[in-house]
Amino acid sequence: MEYQEALDYIHSLFRFGVDLGLERMEQLLEKLNNPHKDLKVIHVGGTNGKGSVATMMSQILQVQGYRVGLFISPHLQHFQERIMINGCGIEEKMVVELVEKIRPMVEDCALKSSAGQPTEFEVVTAMALAYFAMKKVDYVVLEVGLGGRLDATNVVEPLVSVITNVGHDHMDRLGETISKVAFEKAGIIKENGYCVTASHLQEAQYVLQRVCQERHARLINVNQDYLWEGLEATLKGQNIHIRSPKREYQDIFLPLLGNHQQINAAVAIAVVEVLQEQGIKISHESINRGMAQVKWPGRMEVMQEQPLVILDGAHNIEGVQALVKTLKDNFKDKRLIFVAGFLKDKDIEEMMRMTMPLADQVILTMPSGHRAAGTDEMKAYALKYVKDVVSEPDVGKAVEKALQQAKVEDLVCVFGSLYMIADARNYFIK
Repeated sequence: MEYQEALDYIHSLFRFGVDLGLERMEQLLEKLNNPHKDLKVIHVGGTNGKGSVATMMSQILQVQGYRVGLFISPHLQHFQERIMINGCGIEEKMVVELVEKIRPMVEDCALKSSAGQPTEFEVVTAMALAYFAMKKVDYVVLEVGLGGRLDATNVVEPLVSVITNVGHDHMDRLGETISKVAFEKAGIIKENGYCVTASHLQEAQYVLQRVCQERHARLINVNQDYLWEGLEATLKGQNIHIRSPKREYQDIFLPLLGNHQQINAAVAIAVVEVLQEQGIKISHESINRGMAQVKWPGRMEVMQEQPLVILDGAHNIEGVQALVKTLKDNFKDKRLIFVAGFLKDKDIEEMMRMTMPLADQVILTMPSGHRAAGTDEMKAYALKYVKDVVSEPDVGKAVEKALQQAKVEDLVCVFGSLYMIADARNYFIK
């Protein structure tokens, strides 16, 4: 089997969709001799920010000298980004080897199990856990795929469970209220465990508190127990001061833009302190150096400066709120051209209402894949707020059009689906 054949097999499982539940995953891992039971895991969930926090944690642990597995989804440009050890993606030959090993197990589960066919995400998660166990990593930072309680990653017994926040996304699957979404996300909290959260909505906080009480888990609420302040910000990043109940972390440099990254950094610090309580050595120097080395492509990422081009995968209400705040706080004096594209299952009308009043010009485009929202519907929403709106379904051509029309002092902000952000990023790094 060649690498591309292995990827084709993995992606062919997409046709089985998203089918939340743990039975298939447990059966698949049983056939793999339960590799997850040998792993020390930091389990990271939440509506927004979980990828940022996971990356921060991975980098801090790595700088400390540990061998760290990182599992994220979806990947931005290359499949290997999903499964990494100390910043290096899984080798192509290992993808092939794991697919060849797991494929008969998947087929056996599909034939014999009452739970049905394992999904693409379940297979990739099983591959990641098997790979990390095989490579004997010291720690795994494991990002939740969807929700928490019935997510394929929720087979682990983590050192700490992280729920960055609870917001309005995937409510068709997780429940139509914040309380129901919070309950699903709280499913990763384990008996006698730890939960770190920065959730600020009262309905969500109530659910998390109740679940922690029921499971005798300790809840660390960053919004209540930590203080943070942005000191200075440039296009290269920002300096942050964080105060925890235990100590102060002064002048942390984080090479990510956006005020929302300040709270993500505070969450990562809280997780570090929980790990330290468990006897895991993490120095103050490793925290500073780790934060300073964080890279998180496609999230308020500066691609060029004249004209300024920023890519951001803001694709739900909370993500767009963070984007709008960053634009208002840092770039309010710039003429703004939006390039935007979404998946059709998102609340496009509301995201347009929030963003379009900021724009001087808008170019609407389409992410790759059958889930992309059409530009006609988006255009109808956008025209309510801005006069200059055009459609260009091809992402690369949409970016090119924006650059042609931008002056050197303008800002081109490309935002929306991560699939679209990946295509836009390819325009700059080809």
